[in-house]
Amino acid sequence: MLSCHESTRLLSQAQERSLTLGERAALRVHLAICVGCRNFSRQVDILRRASRAYAQGAGAMERLIGRIWWERGQRQESVHHYQQALAILEGGPESAELARAVSAIAQMHMLAFAFDEAIAWGERALTLAERLGVPDV
Repeated sequence: MLSCHESTRLLSQAQERSLTLGERAALRVHLAICVGCRNFSRQVDILRRASRAYAQGAGAMERLIGRIWWERGQRQESVHHYQQALAILEGGPESAELARAVSAIAQMHMLAFAFDEAIAWGERALTLAERLGVPDV
């Protein structure tokens, strides 16, 4: 039987890696009898969801800042912020915001007459948007 310390360690590790079958089974048994660890499990889940939501917002902001720099004629700054948006958003699950960031990069390449890059990024954005069912990308 797992101790509370071992259970909370496994709950934390489950955010970074897949637990083995034995670890999952032992954790389920412990969570069935320990209200404190069940509460900890719910709190970890809330933190995970909150951090994903934060990342989506931060990715969206970087994308919008990139667009502002593009509008100001500062391509280097624009590229930097678009890359920041990608780095943030690709660290999480596929999302509509990731599709929008990829689409914005396609648009930037198109406006810079870099058509091969624009097509490659545009196809990626469309594929992602279709897979997610996001029509406004």
